[in-house]
Amino acid sequence: MTVRAADARAAGSADGGRDVPAARARRWIHQRRLAAGGRRVSWSSLYVTALTVTVTVGIFGQRLLGVTWPARPVPLTGPEGAAGLARLALIGLAAYLLLRRTGPLAISRAHLTWLFLAPVSRRGLLLPGLLGVVAVGATVGGVLAVAAVGRSADRPIGADTWWAAVPFGVCCGALAGLVAVAGQRRALVGRIADLVAAGCAVPLVATAVGAWHPGPLLVALTGRLPILAVVTLVAAVGLLAGSVRMVAGFPSHRVHDASALRGSLLDAAVSAEPTFLVDLAADRSWRHRVLRSAPIRRVAGLPVSFGPDLLVLRRRPARLGWLAVAALAPAVLAAGPRWLLVTGLLAGALFAAETTLDAAGRDSGNPALLRLLGLTGRQALAGRLVVPVLLAAAWTAGALAVPALLGQLPSGPWWALGLALGPTAAVAALRRSRTGYVRHDLMPIETPMGSLATGPLLWLLAGVDLLVLLSVPTLLVLFGGSTPSWATVLTQAVLATAGLVTYLVTSTDRLDSRLSTTRP
Repeated sequence: MTVRAADARAAGSADGGRDVPAARARRWIHQRRLAAGGRRVSWSSLYVTALTVTVTVGIFGQRLLGVTWPARPVPLTGPEGAAGLARLALIGLAAYLLLRRTGPLAISRAHLTWLFLAPVSRRGLLLPGLLGVVAVGATVGGVLAVAAVGRSADRPIGADTWWAAVPFGVCCGALAGLVAVAGQRRALVGRIADLVAAGCAVPLVATAVGAWHPGPLLVALTGRLPILAVVTLVAAVGLLAGSVRMVAGFPSHRVHDASALRGSLLDAAVSAEPTFLVDLAADRSWRHRVLRSAPIRRVAGLPVSFGPDLLVLRRRPARLGWLAVAALAPAVLAAGPRWLLVTGLLAGALFAAETTLDAAGRDSGNPALLRLLGLTGRQALAGRLVVPVLLAAAWTAGALAVPALLGQLPSGPWWALGLALGPTAAVAALRRSRTGYVRHDLMPIETPMGSLATGPLLWLLAGVDLLVLLSVPTLLVLFGGSTPSWATVLTQAVLATAGLVTYLVTSTDRLDSRLSTTRP
């Protein structure tokens, strides 16, 4: 039975056909699995999980508690309190976008293979996944509501405050999960919801960076939290009832894509092979695209790859839009610890430089095209670096200029320092794009908690080491809280350029098309 036939069967059985109840089929499969292999969760797995959670809480719990539950509450009437609440709302918005990217309605790979196309009740098969999405959204909303109360409520916190804020957060989270499911079912609903989310992000970012202070509005809203909680509860219950009624006719191909994505994510986590995620992201990005753009004419004197890289930029306008929005991230993180600002700056620069570097990974795996073009490996990589250097330089210049204009950083040529940082991010992204699969043959590192696999750790640090090493002048200025001088800008530019040239010389051959230092 094909996916289209499954859609027809689901439409025919939505009114009450003779399909086998999904709960009965799952119970039968579970019993046979227990009889064949026993229980899959052992006491050792539970012990390792509990120990990992305990150690993680012991390491990061105190810092998180200090951020989400300060000794003195931050009132919402002040700019700092409004900015903190806006950052929590942005975290919730990011969680919604993550739900949209991962489905969110999906089933397990076994159910997708054996039950999805079988004569099993579609509503009973998808209902646990729907309730799981609602539970995840409600949990995230409740946690963010607890953090908001802990930051802004007066001590001691009364029970009426908890009963007003936490149900409101839970209902908002559940409603966001149901909206994500509705957007998965109908593409038009998803586009409208994404536009609304983008519109909500504009005032939230403005509040987080201190450009707008909606103090009276926040005070008025907090006074009406019980009414807002009731309204969101009614909306969530109504949408949940509609989703349960319409889940039987959910498009099969959308459930199939979401379930396959979830299975790939679990495979990458179990096998410690994050390279699968890179290939999966590229495949999902270009799978359903219809390319209608005209080729860009080559300009004499520019590398051969410059035109195709510009064509990739023109075909990915959403990526450029997200890069423009992400340039405000350092300004949002500037009020926190300085390491947050540095982390956001370096991660954003790496993300910007990686926009067109997928082709560098393909060139490493198949150098035949380079031979046909008469290019050596060094010439090919040098050409691939032009657009990433421009993108990373523009992004870092804007990301450092915005906090300086808002007074979050000392006055100085921050924009010039960002421009000088561009080649560093480009060479780091290039090294990361050329990294192959994880090497599982390396010796593990023995720690008091057990063995630590070296291969995945080295894969995660590929490119990051170059980024940190070649950004030392910028890091010293940011961590020291000093004003950058033109000498600092010049030092950063010289170091970044020297690192880029050294990487090209040492990682490629001058005469061979293969992207390696060894000739046959």
